[in-house]
Amino acid sequence: MHHIRNLTALIFVLVVVFSTAAFAEPTAQWAVTSSFDKLFLVKHASGSMTSYQVAEFSGSMMTGVGTYNGYVFVADTISVSGKSSAVLRVGKITDPVLNPTIEWIGAPITLAQDGEILKQPTSLAVSANGGVYVMGGRYVDNYNQTHSNYAYITSSNGWQSAQVSVVNLPSTSLADVAPSGNGAVFAHRNLREGFVDQTWVTTAIGASSGFGKNLEDTGYLPAGIVAGTNGYTYVANRSTEDQPGAGPDDIGSISVMDSATQTRMGPAFQLDDFRPTDIAYFSSGEVNYLGLVGDDGGLIQAIRVTLGEDGMPLMDSLMYQQLDASTKHQCAISEDGKFLWVTNTQSNTVTALDTSSWTAQTVGVSGAAEFISAFMPVGSIVIVPEPASVLALLTGVISLASLKIGRRSNRKYS
Repeated sequence: MHHIRNLTALIFVLVVVFSTAAFAEPTAQWAVTSSFDKLFLVKHASGSMTSYQVAEFSGSMMTGVGTYNGYVFVADTISVSGKSSAVLRVGKITDPVLNPTIEWIGAPITLAQDGEILKQPTSLAVSANGGVYVMGGRYVDNYNQTHSNYAYITSSNGWQSAQVSVVNLPSTSLADVAPSGNGAVFAHRNLREGFVDQTWVTTAIGASSGFGKNLEDTGYLPAGIVAGTNGYTYVANRSTEDQPGAGPDDIGSISVMDSATQTRMGPAFQLDDFRPTDIAYFSSGEVNYLGLVGDDGGLIQAIRVTLGEDGMPLMDSLMYQQLDASTKHQCAISEDGKFLWVTNTQSNTVTALDTSSWTAQTVGVSGAAEFISAFMPVGSIVIVPEPASVLALLTGVISLASLKIGRRSNRKYS
């Protein structure tokens, strides 16, 4: 009899466990975004959005943000002994379900190396191996030469300490940085060559940067860059040369580069009046897409562009979604590719776009959020079994248990 009671209890537990898993709510989507002096976590779950202010630093000038394996990285400019200093703040995201917080690790990391100081930190990217790239702004040295630089930061002890390299890129004006495998790619202008506003791309692996590549594909004024998993890198341009030799016009475009060979894939794909400020890459099933945000002749829009099997943008596939007002939007794709996060700086709002339906939901934040990064809390993934799998498992357990009971009941005792 006790075997029957044990079987009944086992079946009950399995039914409760698998029913809970099968009907659990989808995993929440999260993003972290920065204003000048505040940091926010934003959640999208069960059709609604919530924002949480998790940090405020007086006197800060926060810019780029990134996440990796539960860590959050924030580029910042603070005052040290009366002088501005570029730093990297590192924290750990804790308890996003019940009490979203960030626990900061140690003091901010100064972004300088042997006299080379990062100037005006802006965008930030985290590579696949956890290395952090912080892009600097353009500056002029004592010899009236123009430069940009970037910082590369790593840690081998949970960010209790860090190794910092600062790399000088002469004659450049950096526009954006994005992860590319274990390295990064920069979109920029070259201020020494011919038409100074043409789109260039430079690759980097840690503190080693390659030679810049002028795409010479009619794209000008690069604003955003993303490396796709399909072997191509895409650049969002604010201007395009419509007539050969005439110089750039106020026409947005997308440059496409073979990531391995750094060769352009034909002329830039024109977006007409749409002038993008950022770009993202994502996949749904076997189809790849680009998401772009920017100004479309005075109307603020997010655009979804389908990519063909050859990786090229299909310009007759565009889907549009109007956004809140902002002169500069930033965007980031969720880890599963289901949501495109967008900041609306002038409106103090953050938008989550469903990448399948291209519909939007928006939530307010108590600051002019600009830079944004998506993340999924470590350990938050819920495996939802198919009903057929649950039934098969229960049937198997019942059959094995019944067989065991039957064997016990057929025993003969002397």
